[in-house]
Amino acid sequence: MRFCVNYTKLNAVTTKDVYPLTRVDDALHSLGNAKFFSTMDLTSSYWQIELDDESKPKSAFVCRRGLFELVRMPFGLCSAPATMQRLMDSVLAGLKWQTCLVYLDDIITFSATFEQHLLDLREILLRLRSASLKVKLAKCCFASNRISFLGYILSPDGLHTDPEKVRAVASFPQPSSQDSLRSFLDLCHVLTCQ
Repeated sequence: MRFCVNYTKLNAVTTKDVYPLTRVDDALHSLGNAKFFSTMDLTSSYWQIELDDESKPKSAFVCRRGLFELVRMPFGLCSAPATMQRLMDSVLAGLKWQTCLVYLDDIITFSATFEQHLLDLREILLRLRSASLKVKLAKCCFASNRISFLGYILSPDGLHTDPEKVRAVASFPQPSSQDSLRSFLDLCHVLTCQ
């Protein structure tokens, strides 16, 4: 179960943070001659980011038990993805594009040799720890020759669309509304980024 609040009204009056997210297609094509890959996913990533004192009252919500203010960043805020990406870019500055790629809370480490891969992983994990960011071990995969990341299969042979994504597109029900069409197009976008 995921806790969520409808922040539609707050988002309507919020100045949008336009910090860019990593372009998945650019990121994946930068992997070069990598032979070893590791993926990491942060545990409840948004909840790891503390709200500043000015933002806490804006996060307030009412439920049966009363009025509450959040102290951590929730899902649903229009600028949350930009805030997450900015944090990760800052934490992994100097490593991004060289030894790792970051898309929000998804991190992939890539290296040409196993020895270098261990060194790269150590540096990334040390930086995450120094920023008090925690990874979800159950969603991590370390030092693999073949890995799934953001809808793609990565290996020393190159980049390929994940067959699971192809099956998902092929079995998607015919869109019958704008929302279902938008969902279908978002799913198809994965297949067109190669």
